[in-house]
Amino acid sequence: MDPLSSAEAVKVLLATARLTVSPDEFDRLVGVYPLLRAQADGLYMPELESEDPALSFDPTVAHA
Repeated sequence: MDPLSSAEAVKVLLATARLTVSPDEFDRLVGVYPLLRAQADGLYMPELESEDPALSFDPTVAHA
C-alpha cells in the first residue's frame, strides 16, 4: 500500500471515529497502517466460513 492510500485510509478512519490527532500522531498512524491492515487481513479465513465458531477455549486441550 502506498503512502497516499495509507494516509487517505487513516483520514477516513479518524474522521469516522471523530478523532483529532496531532500531525506527528497522524504520521505515525500512516506509517503503521500497512502493517496493521495486513495483520487484520490475515485474520480473515474464508475457508472457515462454514465452520461454527468456538464458544469457549480450553488451552489444556491439544489439537493436532
